[in-house]
Amino acid sequence: MSKRTRMLSLLGGAVVLVAALSMPATILRGRSSLPDQGATVAAPLDNQSRTLASQILAETGGVQGGLVVHVGCGDGKLTAALRASDSYLVHGLDARAENVATAREHIRSLGLYGAVAVDQSRGNRLPYIDNLVNLLVAERAPKVRMAEVLRVLAPNGVAYIKKGGKWTKTVKPRPAEIDEWTHYLHDATNNAVAHDTVVGPPRHLQWIGSPRYSRHHDHMSAISAMVSAGGRLFYIFDHASPQAIQLPSKWLLVGRDAFSGTILWKRPIDMWHTQMFRLKSGPAQLPRRLVATGERVYATLGLEAPVSALDAATGETVRTYQQTEGTEEIILADGVLLLLVNDSLYRQHEFINAFTLSQLEHLDYNNAKRQEFADYLTAELEQMPGISGPYCPEYAEPVHFRYVVGFDPGEAGLDVTPRRFRVAMEKALQAEGVPTGQWQRMPVPGQDVFQEKKGYGKGCPWTCPFYGR
Repeated sequence: MSKRTRMLSLLGGAVVLVAALSMPATILRGRSSLPDQGATVAAPLDNQSRTLASQILAETGGVQGGLVVHVGCGDGKLTAALRASDSYLVHGLDARAENVATAREHIRSLGLYGAVAVDQSRGNRLPYIDNLVNLLVAERAPKVRMAEVLRVLAPNGVAYIKKGGKWTKTVKPRPAEIDEWTHYLHDATNNAVAHDTVVGPPRHLQWIGSPRYSRHHDHMSAISAMVSAGGRLFYIFDHASPQAIQLPSKWLLVGRDAFSGTILWKRPIDMWHTQMFRLKSGPAQLPRRLVATGERVYATLGLEAPVSALDAATGETVRTYQQTEGTEEIILADGVLLLLVNDSLYRQHEFINAFTLSQLEHLDYNNAKRQEFADYLTAELEQMPGISGPYCPEYAEPVHFRYVVGFDPGEAGLDVTPRRFRVAMEKALQAEGVPTGQWQRMPVPGQDVFQEKKGYGKGCPWTCPFYGR
């Protein structure tokens, strides 16, 4: 197995704003009551509003995607035009109910409802959590104080406000105490300790993103790698269905705004390591294949793909480094890209490949036998009160990874807790030489700790009296 290290100089590249937004990810201080979007025929954007929006985005060029808030949105024409591409999520506010209704109707006519929304503003508070908004636009001075505007702006976020016929640009500085996590183990030193003095125990949700569920917690993690730089998150995630781990994977490299949660872009990964890998973290090389800086993302867009440099704001390929197939680790140190390349990475020996192919010929037979044994066991268990086998709908053809057994002491005529009954049955089966163990059948968000908000004492973390102390 030959390995070599290559040093490649970094090249700059022009920034082009082309991205893909798949979901609105914001936590508002008040719940938005938005009407359903009916079937509409998209109308063209107003030319004047489009021109003004282009000028605003050009003057605030540091904002490339994210959450845009339009205060005093009026008829909603500029609000809609501010969604210059799919990497923007736009929220309009207006104090007058009739303006809100007009703006919503206009947005619906453009077919933009959802990615662009409008609500009625109330009082002198903006309905957003701290550090959420990337760009705030107001064509006239808002009633809220500038301190309130800066509160909701994300670090490096921009407020663009018109006062006395003149536009004023205010940029919220990024605190020097906030660090970045550019490599798998923090930075090029591989010392997994950040210099961040702002981070602390979680006290609230900043935003809720998608997807809601990962694939499986007993096989390879759906999150294969994650880094953060320039106020953005970059991660490799398996977006395939969580219903069955045997379904094919759908790996994507995703760029997301770290403060608003807005998805900026996605890039497909042709082939990645098998999702059936039994260790959750997967092979140790995978999380080391993703590195980011403020303007660039370096990654392999496939298991045997070469290293590519992507624009951090758009996800577009800036450069592909030739002869870097099989890269095991990417390190960026002092402007120099260091790659550990393994020419035979993941290429198995011919004998192993031949043996695997021969075993595939027996797959249908083995699955049929496994199902035959499972059907027999289920039929026998049905004769025993209080014990049930796994449920399988008629349209499905299961291949049992584990045979799940349910216990109901009440049905068995026993006055004991379900847990005591289950433990007793486990001990009896284990004494007979049958390997058994406990397993959860409920997705994590559906478990009692989240549904009933059972915490760890004194209301924490749901209604923690120590919040803010």
